Amino acid sequence: NCTSFKPCDIEAIKQKAAAGATAAAKVVAEPPPPPGPRAQTFYMYRAQSQASYPLENINTADLAGALWYLHNEVVVATPRKYKIDRIKRFKVTV
Repeated sequence: NCTSFKPCDIEAIKQKAAAGATAAAKVVAEPPPPPGPRAQTFYMYRAQSQASYPLENINTADLAGALWYLHNEVVVATPRKYKIDRIKRFKVTV
C-alpha cells in the first residue's frame, strides 16, 4: 500500500516476508502422521420382509449377492420365500 501520501517501508516489508517464509518452513518441516488403519465406508444389503430385526447376527451381502439371492432363491416360488419384498441398505464404516 505505497502511495505518495504514505511512503513504503522497505524494511518492514522484508521483515514480514522473512517471517512468512519461516512460518512456511515450520509447516513443511513437520513430519507426516504415522501410517495406520483408515476408516472404510461401504454399503451392505439385506433382502427381507416387512418384519424388523435388530442389527445383530443378520445376513447381509453386497448388491450383486443380494440380487442373486432374490433371482435364484426368492422369486422362483409363489408366494415369495419368507415373504421377502424389499432390500434394505446399510452404510457401514469399519
